[in-house]
Amino acid sequence: MKKLIVMVFACVFFFGFTGLADAALILEETYENLPLGSALSGWLPIEPGNDSSLPYVQGTSYNNGTQGAAISNDFGAWRPLPQPLTGKVIIEIWMDPKVGSDTNNFFSLIFDNNVGGHSGITGKNDSDRWKYQNPYETFFDSLDGEGHNIRIEYDTETAIYDYYWDRDRDGDFDSQDFIMLNVDFGIGHAGRTLTGIGILSGRGGGGTTSYFDDLRVSGTPIPEPATMLLLGSGLIGLAGFRRRVRK
Repeated sequence: MKKLIVMVFACVFFFGFTGLADAALILEETYENLPLGSALSGWLPIEPGNDSSLPYVQGTSYNNGTQGAAISNDFGAWRPLPQPLTGKVIIEIWMDPKVGSDTNNFFSLIFDNNVGGHSGITGKNDSDRWKYQNPYETFFDSLDGEGHNIRIEYDTETAIYDYYWDRDRDGDFDSQDFIMLNVDFGIGHAGRTLTGIGILSGRGGGGTTSYFDDLRVSGTPIPEPATMLLLGSGLIGLAGFRRRVRK
């Protein structure tokens, strides 16, 4: 019986750290069928005291002939994830920043619900150059006035990520594109839980309009305490049943 109890706690410990399910699609947003001008559901302003505006549905046909979303808030807006994530996380987004020195357009990660400490991981600066964070700003291409698909494969335990930028805008990531592997996001982010993503557009407190679309986040959710308790109770019940059967 003691061995079975030890096995139960070992299983709970194991599943608590590795997750109960394989990596799955946690968040997916496209905006084709939403009313034009409507605010995006589920988004919140990062600094509502400075700018409470939210991303909204934009009707311009710019991303493969479909409508998408626009952001005009220099302080930013964020989207809490339906479930917090640790381990390997895949983030995909299409971004079309506004050209000009009046605009910084950054996409950021939010850890441990610390919205004020959101950390920009990619985007473009007011010199119209695309960048990624490593942990310093690293610039790799000039803005071309077109939108690009971006894919980030991020490990929350190490804060190391692989960065993919679709230079030729063909929807695939190949030798024609910009790819940077094993990028260090900064030791201060290692071991933190991903709880949201954010985006901003503007400069000096003034908002300007940039566009985005096709937002997807995949990963393995952290098991809730109730789920772990249910798993443990079931294993303990199974252990008791096996003991009675042996008698």
